[in-house]
Amino acid sequence: MFETIKDRTAPFVDNAADRTRNATVMLADAVARTHRPVDLAVKTSLKLNEITHKSVARLVKQQARMIEGTVDAASKRLHVAADAHNLRDLVNDQMAMFPATRDRFVKDARNTVAVFTETREELTDLIRSVMEEARKETGEVEKTVRTAKRTVTRKARTAKKKATKATTKVTKKAKATPRKKTTTGKSK
Repeated sequence: MFETIKDRTAPFVDNAADRTRNATVMLADAVARTHRPVDLAVKTSLKLNEITHKSVARLVKQQARMIEGTVDAASKRLHVAADAHNLRDLVNDQMAMFPATRDRFVKDARNTVAVFTETREELTDLIRSVMEEARKETGEVEKTVRTAKRTVTRKARTAKKKATKATTKVTKKAKATPRKKTTTGKSK
C-alpha cells in the first residue's frame, strides 16, 4: 500500500521540487543583480571624491587669493604710512583706503561662499541621482522577489493539493481492496 502511495505522489513531489527550483533560480538571478547597487556605490564614491577634491582645490585657491590681497593691502598701507608727513596725513590716507579694504573683504567672503554653494549644488545633484537610481534598482529587485515568491507559493499550493488528492485516492482504494489471508490466518 505504501509503495502505491509513494509511486502515485512521487510525480507531484518532483514537479513541486522542479517548480521550486525554477523559482529559486529566478530569485538567485535577482540576488545576482545586486552587484549593480555595489557598482552604483563605487561610482558614487568616485564622484563624491571628485567633487570634494575639486571643491577643496577651489577653496585653497580662494584662500590664497584672500591672503595675497591682504598682503598687498598691508604692503600698500605701510607704503602710504611711510610716505605720510604727519599724523593727520597718515590717518586721512589710511581712512581713504578703508572702502577698498572693505570691498576686498566682501568680495573674498562672497567668493568663498560661492565655492561652498557650488559644492552644495553638486552634492545635491549627486544625491538626487543616486536616490533615483537606487529607487529604480530597489523597485526591480522587489518586483522580481515578489514574482518569485508568488510563483513558489502558488506552485507549492498546487502540488500540495494534487498530492493530497492522490494520497486520498490511493488510501481509499487501498481500504476498498480486500486483504488477502495468509496460510497462518493473519491478514496481509
